[in-house]
Amino acid sequence: MNKSETLAASPFRIWLNKVGTFFSKPYNVILLVLGIVVTITTIAPIVAIIKDTLTIHPGTIDAHLTGKTSGFTLVNYIDLFTSRMAKKNLWIPLLNTVYLAVGTCIVSILFGGIFAFLITRTNLAWRKYLSSIFIFPYIMPQWTLAVVWQNLFNSNAVTRTSNGLLASLFGITMPKWWCQGLFPSLVVLGLHYAPFAYILIGGIFRNMDANLEEAATILDTPKWRTMTRITLPMVKPAILSTILLVFGSAMGSYPVPHYLGLTTLSTKYVSMNSKYTGEASILAIIMMIFGVAIMLLNQLSLQSRKNYTTVTGKSGQISKINLGRVGRCVDPGHVGPPLAALSQGGLGRGVPRFLQQGNGLGGKGPGGLLGQQLRLVIAPPAEGLWRDGDPGDEVVGPRQVGSNGLGQHRAVGLGVVPPAGELEPPQRGAQ
Repeated sequence: MNKSETLAASPFRIWLNKVGTFFSKPYNVILLVLGIVVTITTIAPIVAIIKDTLTIHPGTIDAHLTGKTSGFTLVNYIDLFTSRMAKKNLWIPLLNTVYLAVGTCIVSILFGGIFAFLITRTNLAWRKYLSSIFIFPYIMPQWTLAVVWQNLFNSNAVTRTSNGLLASLFGITMPKWWCQGLFPSLVVLGLHYAPFAYILIGGIFRNMDANLEEAATILDTPKWRTMTRITLPMVKPAILSTILLVFGSAMGSYPVPHYLGLTTLSTKYVSMNSKYTGEASILAIIMMIFGVAIMLLNQLSLQSRKNYTTVTGKSGQISKINLGRVGRCVDPGHVGPPLAALSQGGLGRGVPRFLQQGNGLGGKGPGGLLGQQLRLVIAPPAEGLWRDGDPGDEVVGPRQVGSNGLGQHRAVGLGVVPPAGELEPPQRGAQ
């Protein structure tokens, strides 16, 4: 009898032992408490907003349309989507919001991504200072950047407000689309969220394996193909994460569209919340649906990450692109000049001719790469020695092209070592 009772109680006692073991570890208790708090603070507002769309609010449009002061109804959905005010209250703000979110993503990724490239992959001057100061637009509130835009470009002739800096000092009046509306809103928000792109994309640029890009250069791969097949796939997770953060933040932004005169879902929500409470809650649900959709697309697009694996250790040292004496001092806040400098710098140079001749890269004939003894050299130009760099570059020293490829150097030149007696590579400063 006692034995059967013991056997019957065993499953329950086993469960109690598992629960006791689980709660005996402090991190499990902390995890459970945080999980409960996050669930409540996330689910409760969503449930409250959905309930708000179905509830009749005294003194609002739903009470007027139903003739009731309490209860539940679908009249808020019907009126918002089908009434004569649907275009003004829903469709125009929705279209403006989508344009604003997409434009903000483009501006922030272009500005932050190019800045990250200049900081991490070039010899741009004052990199540490610029890297620190670039974060400031995000530290400042959004409305401060909007006010700066107004103080710069507004004019009494166009916006019917006080003259800004350009109008007061130089008599320049910018068009209204430049001062108010979609364009200034997406530019200001793009500058505000550009640090997101800089932090995420810059981290990948700092840690990505330089051997891949340098191998593509040796294979005489066009630069656009190297960018699309090597660089962009590596940066893709950071770009998608930036889109996820910026898109949702831009959709819910209120200060910038409010100051710059753009009607979005967020500004319309604030203006409708007093008399159209239920319909304003529907606008909030629409913004949440867009945020969830972007998050799901981000997860689906990154499922391919499981197909990649790290097969090497620490990445090779990344070669810095030489911008030249003028290009390295150009303010990176102006996107055009750095791009022009890059086009004239290290990216504009090709591979040596001997890599394109004979039996190809893998051949052992007189024209193939494997048929030559290669060394990395830094030296003044010499006859018979291919040279890529500027006089006075730092000497890194010779290195055989082996299993490490070209990834363990600050590349300034790649030359063919000719047979003994014909031409000896200069040894000045070699390590």
